[in-house]
Amino acid sequence: MKKRPAFIFAFLLLFLSSTLYAKEALISFNAGLQSAFIFYDSEEIKNYNKELNGSHFILGADAGINLNAFEELSFSIGSDFLCDLLKDGSDYSNHLLLDFPFGIKIYPAKNGFAFGVFYVLGICYNFTFTEGNYIADQTSWGNGFKLLAEYNFAHSGKSKYLPSLGAYYKCMPRGNYNTDNIIAAYINFNF
Repeated sequence: MKKRPAFIFAFLLLFLSSTLYAKEALISFNAGLQSAFIFYDSEEIKNYNKELNGSHFILGADAGINLNAFEELSFSIGSDFLCDLLKDGSDYSNHLLLDFPFGIKIYPAKNGFAFGVFYVLGICYNFTFTEGNYIADQTSWGNGFKLLAEYNFAHSGKSKYLPSLGAYYKCMPRGNYNTDNIIAAYINFNF
C-alpha cells in the first residue's frame, strides 16, 4: 500500500516538471475556420450533386483543447464541422459533417511544425431538395482517422495568440460501405 502514494507522487512530479520546459501553456485552446474538398463515396450523394450546376460552397469551423505536456508532444481533442452547400435555383443539396477527433501532435524539431495522427468519430447529415422532392437523412456514426500537418506560430513561445496554419486528410467511413475522403486547409487561433 505504501508504494501507491510514492508512485503517484513520482508520476505527478515527472508530469509537472516536464511542463516547465514547454513553451506553450499546459492547457491551450484553439478555434478556427476551414475549407475542404470532399470526395463522397455514396452514389446517391454523387448523383444529387451532379444534378446541380449552381453555386458550391464548403466552409467549416473547428475547435479544440490541447494538453501540452512536452515541448515535442501535444494531446488534442476537439470537433470539426463542415458545411457542404450546393444550390441551383430552388434545388439544393446540403451536407453537414460533424466529427470529433482525438489524437496527438508531434513536433519533431524545435520550431512550430507538427504532424498529427487522430482517431475520429463522426456523422453526416444530408438535406436534399431536387425536382420537388425533399429528402433528409443521416449516416450512421463512423470511426475514421485524420492525418495533419500544421505550423503553430504560438509554439515558439513569443505569443500564445499567434495562429496555426495547417492541412489534413480525413478518411471517414459513413456506413453502407461508403467512405468520405476529405482534404482540408485551416487557420486556427490559439488562446
